[in-house]
Amino acid sequence: MTKKVLILQRVIPDYRVGIFETLSKNTTCNCKLLIGNDTADGKAVNTDFLDKIAVKKLESYTKIFFGRQFYFQKKLFQNLVAERPDVIVCEAESHFIGYLTAIFYKIFVNRNTKLLLWCFYTLPGSYYSKYSIRSMVKSFTRKFFEGFISYHSLGKKFLMDMGISDLKITVAHNVCDTIKHLEQSRNLVGKKCQIREKYGIEADMVVLFAGSLVPTKRPDFFLELAQRFKASNMQFLVAGDGVCMSQMVEFTSVNGLDNVKFLGHLGDEIHEVFTITDCLILPGRGGIIISEAMCYGIVPIVHQGDGIELDLIQDNRTGFIQHQLSLDSFVPIINKLLKDEYLLKNIQDNCKQVVTEHYTTEKMAEQVIKAVDKVLRKSC
Repeated sequence: MTKKVLILQRVIPDYRVGIFETLSKNTTCNCKLLIGNDTADGKAVNTDFLDKIAVKKLESYTKIFFGRQFYFQKKLFQNLVAERPDVIVCEAESHFIGYLTAIFYKIFVNRNTKLLLWCFYTLPGSYYSKYSIRSMVKSFTRKFFEGFISYHSLGKKFLMDMGISDLKITVAHNVCDTIKHLEQSRNLVGKKCQIREKYGIEADMVVLFAGSLVPTKRPDFFLELAQRFKASNMQFLVAGDGVCMSQMVEFTSVNGLDNVKFLGHLGDEIHEVFTITDCLILPGRGGIIISEAMCYGIVPIVHQGDGIELDLIQDNRTGFIQHQLSLDSFVPIINKLLKDEYLLKNIQDNCKQVVTEHYTTEKMAEQVIKAVDKVLRKSC
């Protein structure tokens, strides 16, 4: 008999459409999602494309306790009781109240229900004291889960260091909607000249920063790079919006950085920008953007993202990971690619190939189903 799997999500953003459409079509498990509304602050927003996903939307709200924001979905517990799932998958530690509700359901309603936790667990460069209140709460709640899905290998290592058996951990690499982006890449491959003309690009190399312009992503460092290459025939594109925008525009104006273009927040036009980009600079947090860029053959140069870069990027083959966030670290890499067209083209080809062959939406879905199967087999 087909097993019922409920996935608890805060919202389904655009980049999650591919994975949840794929899971909804899976025939070995009956997968359904319970999600909430968009948050009032606009930071968590549902996609407009939910029609091919088995989903139920619950009214939701946020509350702040001890300086932290918690996300509540009304009648989540009642829906768990009505659905009686075989497996509950709780994605993202930010949905803490969601997985506490799942634990409560397991203890007091159906002890046969299996729980899976699906998230980062850790980030590169982060230090976690085992004895902090936050760490101890997380460690305690993890005891109720039969299995764990990690976004990357770093998360798996972290869980193992915490004493969790590797047999309980499955890595489902956290990538973008590769189905959509690889298709867009194929469709736009012959339009590169027209797109360059549209954006007024005549430079030998195009370098991109894409994402929210917030301090944790270090967009200021991107402008410092642009300043260093002011005399080179390079174009630095900034795709995004956020609290750092006004400071960045002022810095660009004061320093006469004619090689920088601000594109603002882009919708579908981001596919065009990816098509004409040679390198992606990720000086701060982020991860989905790496696989998105690699779908178009863009070379990622990363400091400390969200950890997925440690799986996706092999230095000098599919990009570069710089352990120091400094101009002395990033500038030589860009210079090397600027001067060696063969190396640039070779790495670009490798980027697209490795995503196409090893890090797709379909493979991510397969790993999620594998994790579900493991906790169900354990109960047999």
